[in-house]
Amino acid sequence: MRIPGVLSLAAVAVLVASVGVARADDGSGISLDRVGGVSRGGTVSLSGTYRCVEDGTVLVGAGVAQGGRQYGIDGAVAECDGNPHRWRSVGRAAVRPGRARVRVTLVKLSPAGLVPLPRFLAVADDDVRLTRQGS
Repeated sequence: MRIPGVLSLAAVAVLVASVGVARADDGSGISLDRVGGVSRGGTVSLSGTYRCVEDGTVLVGAGVAQGGRQYGIDGAVAECDGNPHRWRSVGRAAVRPGRARVRVTLVKLSPAGLVPLPRFLAVADDDVRLTRQGS
């Protein structure tokens, strides 16, 4: 299920998250596939796996960087049942086929007054090869 407004928060969180966390103490974790896709029109497709055991709203958000520019890519609501699941994010970015830096984040939104605060459960940050997809 997609929730654009909330996922925008997740995309921003991806861009400011700390690098290097791949797995949390609670057993949550996230990974990204080493190959992603980009169409001639600039639609980027990224994917990987995650696992989480948290209650409440947990989001998978992704971002891609290439040529000194960063882009938040759409994400999804995570299913946190302790089992591994696939995630896929699709969005528009001015990137080309080739090497790109991708950061994907598993974020729990924790109630804190009027605005929920993000709590990072897991972050994966690595180089991905973007290949040309479609037309």
